[in-house]
Amino acid sequence: MSKFDEIKIPMNIEDVIRKEIKRGKRYQRRRKIEVVIIAITIIVAVLAIIKSENIFYKNYLESKHKDEKGNINSLYDKEINEYKNEINKSSEDNDVVMTLKEAILDNNNLIVQINVDYSKYLSKHNEEVNIDREEIDIKNISLYSYESTIDGNTVSLISDILKFNSVDNCDIVLNFLVEDFNDSDTHDVNLSISKVFIQRIDINSSMSIDGNWNFNFGVDNKLLNKVNVKMINKEIYVPNDNPIDIQHMDISEVRVSPISINVKYIKYSGRGSNNIVYFTVEDEKGNKLENLYVDESHSQWCYAEYIIPEDAKKLVIKPYIEYLYGESEARETEIQWFENDFIEIELK
Repeated sequence: MSKFDEIKIPMNIEDVIRKEIKRGKRYQRRRKIEVVIIAITIIVAVLAIIKSENIFYKNYLESKHKDEKGNINSLYDKEINEYKNEINKSSEDNDVVMTLKEAILDNNNLIVQINVDYSKYLSKHNEEVNIDREEIDIKNISLYSYESTIDGNTVSLISDILKFNSVDNCDIVLNFLVEDFNDSDTHDVNLSISKVFIQRIDINSSMSIDGNWNFNFGVDNKLLNKVNVKMINKEIYVPNDNPIDIQHMDISEVRVSPISINVKYIKYSGRGSNNIVYFTVEDEKGNKLENLYVDESHSQWCYAEYIIPEDAKKLVIKPYIEYLYGESEARETEIQWFENDFIEIELK
């Protein structure tokens, strides 16, 4: 007798789940759990995550997440403990425990690290549907943030990086764009998480976990005080005989911290143009810097942040245009560099 023959289907399970379990009996196939989606309503910040217990889905962890950077140090590929704020505050609701471990202010960014443990919730759910724990698998975690505030000002999530520590324990680094800071030495952050979604891999339905996971904490200016702001105000125009297809980019300023460089810019594209005006950032050896994030969601200024290598002595911002030719299936590209508009930045 298979494990599926032993499954008892409670009446309070969604119809679609009962249908899938019965189909599993007929075909003698295992079913898995897929996506843990943490949809997070945030007063200041953030989101969080989730995973299942005592199932070591080793192959998935090793193949898909072994190189992910799930803490702040590994995000920058260097030790930055002198700049981080140790928070280590936990909040538990509906058998889900979230722990805000660390936070840091860097350039225009609030970066936090959160751990989520939902093993207790998953254990209770497994008992309800009578599914063998060895048959459970969580494939991925997606996070959503809608509101964030620091010192009462709303900030927006621009990137997140996930790492599974085990099947039922995850860390995630969340990066928020902060355009305005006050002059105080410390900043007040409020974080509220309100909802968790768990979704099965074989059904288009999800279980919603409502709760209140709240965090209030402070972050200091240890790293922010070392940011060097350089005004650039450089306009790069793309030659074009058609006046309605003019493209150009304005690079307004760069903010250089001991660990990253943030570029503030805006792009203008002509009507119907598929060509791309952009830039890369390299060190003095010609090595391209690792991009931490690009945020072009705002109506005015855009932001891009890059990680500075420890041994870098100089950075070069290199604007270019990428011309696109042909149809999408057989498209060719050509890069033209604006060498006269390269921007060099000496590092101390």
